[in-house]
Amino acid sequence: MTNPKLQAFIDKHMLPGFYIDVTGCYSIVIYKYYISVFLNSDTDELEVTMDTISDRGFFDQNIEWETPASDEEIVATIKRFMLRAARD
Repeated sequence: MTNPKLQAFIDKHMLPGFYIDVTGCYSIVIYKYYISVFLNSDTDELEVTMDTISDRGFFDQNIEWETPASDEEIVATIKRFMLRAARD
């Protein structure tokens, strides 16, 4: 189940290609990169991460992890991460 705070973000910003994964993260995979938005239960803040995925399909390395202050900053962070993944 998706956290209500994350669901409110998703309802407001339905981004093409994104899906809700089995852990409740709002995610997209671009090439070898997994970009996700999730609620940090310790801080109650939405965070955005960019991780690499190994050839075997496992998380390999965290590339970036940010805690934007607003929905608009979350979207801008996602776009920046997507551009970085697409350029690789």
